[in-house]
Amino acid sequence: IVASVSSGLLPTGTSLNAAGDTLQGTPSEAGVFTFSLSATDSRSCVSNGVTSLSVRVCGTMALVNSSASGFAVTPLAVLISAAGSVGPYSFALDSTSPVVPSGFVMAADGSISGQSPVSLNTTLLITVTDSIGCVSAPLPFELAVVATPSLDTAKDIVNQLENAT
Repeated sequence: IVASVSSGLLPTGTSLNAAGDTLQGTPSEAGVFTFSLSATDSRSCVSNGVTSLSVRVCGTMALVNSSASGFAVTPLAVLISAAGSVGPYSFALDSTSPVVPSGFVMAADGSISGQSPVSLNTTLLITVTDSIGCVSAPLPFELAVVATPSLDTAKDIVNQLENAT
């Protein structure tokens, strides 16, 4: 049997192999592609059929904001955002990531909130899923909490600033 495209177009970057039984290549554009195939056997009998192929092309996604910081015992809230594909996006902690620190929670909308009684610095690995189902590689997001300055430290800083002028 020899098959060929009799009308319509295959996605750019693809073709039928020499035998006409396998679509090969890597599509380079998204869309729905409708085409007719014609198959001819050794007795010259012809069969035609129409098919559609839906192709999605995933963009390279990145985090717009890749860090957040705050002070210990002070509530911290940040909303992670992404770019590079088709939103809206959802966010998840990658399976290879360290866990979200104690006292913090992360939601699918990209919000991270909570507070820590101690200083911490961790790099979470976040995956982004776009509206067409494409999933990013793990993307680093740094979460840092520093100790709250004591009142004496704050007074020292104010005195240093006043004496510097």
